[in-house]
Amino acid sequence: MPDQKEIKITAWPKQKATLEHYFQLDKPCPVSIHFDDKPANLNINNSKERPFHVNMDMNLKAKEDIPVCIKICEPICAVSDYSVGIEFLGQSIANIRLKGKTKIAHCKDDDPVPRMCTNFIGQNPKGAKEPVTIDKIQFTYLGDQTHIDYTTMGAPINQLKMSIPNEGLRLDFPTAVKNVELTIVNFGNPVIQINGFLNSMMVVSQSEMINNTTTSIKIEDKIFSAIEIKGGSNEAALVDVCYERAPINPVP
Repeated sequence: MPDQKEIKITAWPKQKATLEHYFQLDKPCPVSIHFDDKPANLNINNSKERPFHVNMDMNLKAKEDIPVCIKICEPICAVSDYSVGIEFLGQSIANIRLKGKTKIAHCKDDDPVPRMCTNFIGQNPKGAKEPVTIDKIQFTYLGDQTHIDYTTMGAPINQLKMSIPNEGLRLDFPTAVKNVELTIVNFGNPVIQINGFLNSMMVVSQSEMINNTTTSIKIEDKIFSAIEIKGGSNEAALVDVCYERAPINPVP
């Protein structure tokens, strides 16, 4: 089946498996001997000219399931080619032929997705004409204000933060992102509204309560390319924003 992604072993041979041990003949073989009840004095000599010769039969019993990993070195192809016929009163009225190929191949492990964070340490505290671009993120005020403001209020102490006007602050990312985390400090109206957009479509809308403190807000399992932060009655600020790049051309 093309949609099946798991391969399971449904039967195991009835005969016992053979386990073989091999040692290098030109080197001594390490041997450990233990006595459970009482210690025993035992002298054993082993020389290269007269080495030990040991034959063992070993019985293994698994107390629980043993995980087995099968690595596919070469692709495995399964070809399907068959017909399904429909008859009515002995007469063929339809015939459907199904033909295709299912290929099972070794999958490359996905590289870990790097996490990126942007803050405002080192920015000019006097601000600049908006919009401004920092680490490829464009920051724009949604109201009539045309000049970016920074503040050091709240925690982390003395760290520069971007002020959030009550009308809103918009972040446009250079590409679609996911697993976004916003750190916001707020000493005004505790209700902070966060809206996320993908291709001009709103895909996230949530309200957060931040009351005279600094809080990190996580937006997981959503993909978007822009965020708008509103509220705080001009006494809120963005400390930093962290995110991961999402797959190319995501579907809203």
